[in-house]
Amino acid sequence: MSSRGRRTQMTVRAKVFATAAIVTSIGAVLVGAVPSGASLNPRANLPGKNLWAHAGANLPAVRHGAVRDIRASKMRTFTLQKSGLRALLKSRATHTRSAVVSLPSPSGKFQRFALKTSNIMAPALAARHPDISTYSGRGIDDPAATIHADVSGLGFHASVRSPNGTWYIDPVYHLDQSLYASYYGRYLKDGAPGTFVERDANAGEISVDRGYYHADDTVTVSGSGFQGGATITLTISDPEEHFAARTVSADADTTGAFETSFVADPDGNLETHIVSASDGKDSTSTSYQVVRSDDPTTDPPTGDVLRTYKLALITEADGSVTVVDF
Repeated sequence: MSSRGRRTQMTVRAKVFATAAIVTSIGAVLVGAVPSGASLNPRANLPGKNLWAHAGANLPAVRHGAVRDIRASKMRTFTLQKSGLRALLKSRATHTRSAVVSLPSPSGKFQRFALKTSNIMAPALAARHPDISTYSGRGIDDPAATIHADVSGLGFHASVRSPNGTWYIDPVYHLDQSLYASYYGRYLKDGAPGTFVERDANAGEISVDRGYYHADDTVTVSGSGFQGGATITLTISDPEEHFAARTVSADADTTGAFETSFVADPDGNLETHIVSASDGKDSTSTSYQVVRSDDPTTDPPTGDVLRTYKLALITEADGSVTVVDF
């Protein structure tokens, strides 16, 4: 080969390598943040996958004092670094730019979605709840899929509509974000959230005497429907896990009823407190709020004052209904 031919071949190779480097750089930029209309390299890494970890299949009815909300015949369970996912979405998702996030599907594999900020609350209401962030978008690995998701003090939730079936990601246990489930709606068992179930008169239930307390107030809990003469274990916990749970014991009478009292929060922790009661067989829960010592609130607002509430009614493809009021 002549020296001119070798120079031409070297020049062509250099252009190919330079082009490959530019494409690689563009692909690296696109992972995690995608302008509207941009495409992704299908071989790109899965952004956010490291925030999820597969969890075991042992799912008791009550875990860490929280009752199980998701009861599906088939589902995959994961733990989530919620703060990391919130930070990823907050820093990259806007109304005009998508954040690419990998989410676990019910198959156990991860699928990528391009999520944009989607404001569904009125501006004034959103300003009062800055901890609630909502998103919508489309699938990348499954382009026909659409997604709506939120991150709040109650955890991460996602609803995915796809020709392959509607599936969800939700915390497994009530007001407990230690474990998440990815599942198809068609695998929900009877009595799962979203299905109205009339309470069994023989099932255990508890209530508190007020809805709001100061930290040093006394909370009185009444219960019924438990096993006669059983020892009832009450667990007081924080759904955000900012403070450690504590337990209180009470003895049910021969009819399965009990009443006991305890200090709302001896350490002065505020916000929501979950009270779970279990006799080893039946379990149930309720909640109350601890407010500042200078807050005059003593009970949920009632009386002759007209109050207007906003309600969101969501009907899912599987026929389930979710109602959220503010």
